[in-house]
Amino acid sequence: MSGTFLHVRRRAACALCIALVACCLLGEAGVGIDDNGRPTSGLVPTGVVVRARMRPFAPTFRLTGRVDCLRTEEVLSHYRWWTEIAWMAPEGERVEEGQTVAVVYHEEAEQIAARERRAARRMAAEARARQEREKLHALEGLRSVWETEDGLREAETELANLEQGPLPEELRIAELAAKKARLRLATARKACESVERTGSDGAVSEERRGELEYERAIADCELRAAEAELRELRSGPSRLALLAARAKVAAAEAALSSAERGVESARHVEAAETARLLAEASQAAAVAENWDDRLRTMERTAGLSGLIVWREHPGTASLWPGPIATILDPHSMVFVARATEREVPKISKGLSCEVRLPALANEPLPGTVMAVAVSGDDVGVTFEYGYDEDWEFLHRQVYDVIVQLEAGKELVLLPGMSGQAVIQTGEQVEALVVPRACVRLEDGRAVALVRDGDAWQPRELSLGGEDERSVVVTAGLHPGEEVAVLAE
Repeated sequence: MSGTFLHVRRRAACALCIALVACCLLGEAGVGIDDNGRPTSGLVPTGVVVRARMRPFAPTFRLTGRVDCLRTEEVLSHYRWWTEIAWMAPEGERVEEGQTVAVVYHEEAEQIAARERRAARRMAAEARARQEREKLHALEGLRSVWETEDGLREAETELANLEQGPLPEELRIAELAAKKARLRLATARKACESVERTGSDGAVSEERRGELEYERAIADCELRAAEAELRELRSGPSRLALLAARAKVAAAEAALSSAERGVESARHVEAAETARLLAEASQAAAVAENWDDRLRTMERTAGLSGLIVWREHPGTASLWPGPIATILDPHSMVFVARATEREVPKISKGLSCEVRLPALANEPLPGTVMAVAVSGDDVGVTFEYGYDEDWEFLHRQVYDVIVQLEAGKELVLLPGMSGQAVIQTGEQVEALVVPRACVRLEDGRAVALVRDGDAWQPRELSLGGEDERSVVVTAGLHPGEEVAVLAE
């Protein structure tokens, strides 16, 4: 209990001392204090004093980012899995293009290659069979088209015959048929009249009378039919017959057009299916050939000159085609910073900057802005979590600022090193500069405490450029004047 009481007394004594020191500083500075102990001007000096001076100044701002490699090459295992990797070059060592990086040993490679060869042969046979079926379907389509063409020619011939009218030979035949029918009817009538004149003395039987009468009736019908056909030939085809013939021709033309379109469509479908099978067969053949190549060599070589970074270590297993190493081009190392839409207008290609990486003890590395590109990210994504997860994009774009680091000396730069890029946005000029901590914004005005004799007087300033530490004063302050560093 006594320990707690002493601890409270010590804390109260410290607070009292701090209050007394603040009152003394405020009194010496000439800043007014109201009844509640707060400064009336709103500006509180910390006791640290700086002197405004002219010095070279260039406006800058900072962007965070990380080191990345623009040019890389992955070394892949050429088997579905491996049991041992014999590394010919250790991690971090420089290799040249074509140099052996690793030797990979594999189990059951021969069985895998044989299976791929069988698959390639099977798919090639299917592709050849499909080509023959395509030819057969093409012939069947042509046969259907020829049949419809024959029907069209028949309909057109019939219509042409109707439109041209009867031939003289047809009229002559019809006239002869009518004349023959008249003679047959006259003969039948005479036979009947002869029977009637003989009377009923029994010389001619009733059965014979009936036969003669029937023959006369048949001859009469044949004569009427022959005369009707002769009249029809002489008068020409009827309008109804012409319409029927033209309709038959139109139907035949439509059938031919439909058959041709069907054949063309079927040809495209068959050709597409054949092309697909041929492509699959070609791909299977390439895979089989690739496996044969893998059987012939198990060495993995570098695709470009650079530094090796291990992806898989000896004795590990991975699924094909897993990368076992990555080769980095040290000459393509860049620093990729992230910028917002408000910062992008200040950035342009060719701006000089400094990159500071904690991994390299924040030693400033000179660089130049190489490009500004859209990153595809949206910093304005808002998430709403409830029964269903939902999100909304506010279209606040993030941009990638790519900085090319100057190769002044050999540096061990690896992708993933984070840091900051200090980008210079304007030319360096001689300006009156004070720390940012000396200036406060009050009602939209920049105000600082400037020493006036033994007191501090608030003074309105006009500001120019700024960076993360300093601001440029264009009016309201003269070189050599003392300015107070303000408390937060």
